[in-house]
Amino acid sequence: MKDQILKVLELAVTAPSGDNCQPWKFVVDSPRVRLYNLPDKDTSLYNFEQKASLIAHGALLENLQIAAPAFGLKSEIKLFPEGQQSDFVAEILFEKAGGLSADPLFDSLPRRNTNRRQYERRPLSGEAHQALLAASDDIPGAQVYLSKDEAEKNQLAQLLCQNDRLVFENPRLHRFLFDHIRFTPEEAARTADGMDLRSFELPAMDRMAFSLLKNWKAVQIVNSLGFLSKKITKQAEKLCRSASAIGLVTIAEDGNADFVNGGRAMERVWLEATRLGLQLHPMAGLGCLIYRIGRGATGEFSQEHVATLRDLEGGLRKTFGCGDETLAMLFRVGYAAPGSAPSLRKPLKNVVEIKGT
Repeated sequence: MKDQILKVLELAVTAPSGDNCQPWKFVVDSPRVRLYNLPDKDTSLYNFEQKASLIAHGALLENLQIAAPAFGLKSEIKLFPEGQQSDFVAEILFEKAGGLSADPLFDSLPRRNTNRRQYERRPLSGEAHQALLAASDDIPGAQVYLSKDEAEKNQLAQLLCQNDRLVFENPRLHRFLFDHIRFTPEEAARTADGMDLRSFELPAMDRMAFSLLKNWKAVQIVNSLGFLSKKITKQAEKLCRSASAIGLVTIAEDGNADFVNGGRAMERVWLEATRLGLQLHPMAGLGCLIYRIGRGATGEFSQEHVATLRDLEGGLRKTFGCGDETLAMLFRVGYAAPGSAPSLRKPLKNVVEIKGT
């Protein structure tokens, strides 16, 4: 059974994570697998209380459950066996089972990727809209909202683009982003983590300029001229406006298990979008920062940025009509050519410890 389990894990780790930091480790003691969070992998301001990493773990566990039947396995997942504050995220018990049907989302697992292109502004069909809304119906406490109304999309675009402004006005957000950009294909292949610069889909001149923006002092100088963060914000708004729909995944509560379920829900929506031939760009940043500020962790932000985030939260809640639910993940979805450079993953041997061999 061990070989089948490893094949399942190969597909499980195609899950997305913050800036592709891959914050996981497995201990395989067939037929059991223990999944651990690695807190040092994501030290960004977005990952307050490890909530962003727990969303990633949720996506991984959803991949695992989708993949297992294709290899003749059933999987039973127990979240946080040692308590919700533990880095021991889940214990998975695999069992051989015959006659299992492949999950309809199985073929989407290796094809799901972030697409940061400008989309084609094509309307989302009613069937696709309903399929995305229903994708996470079986995930406890999760809810999906989708806005395809042009006026609402424009309002949401003005809100979502502010994350890009904050990245170029806050030194810690800026540093974490640039620490995870791989500026050449060779660097991307060598590290097998982070984000290939090509995946940002920048024009040639902007791609050249982007490498200069790694220097925070240079960013400060250009910002002082009233240029950089405003230009980047406008470009981000344009990308959001091009989407067929802008979406939100919420969770009913804000415990660690709830964020894992939020990740499971988001992954199902993304895989369903992939199955339908749609492209998706997760825009997790604002939700993470809003959660951080809501917990009183304002110390890394200026008073202006704290006020901005509170205003953005109000705008998002009003536009989506999501009440006091926890904002787990924002995203845009639509039609576009495939992305230029899918994110790579570290070899499975780097994240798996096998017992009993």
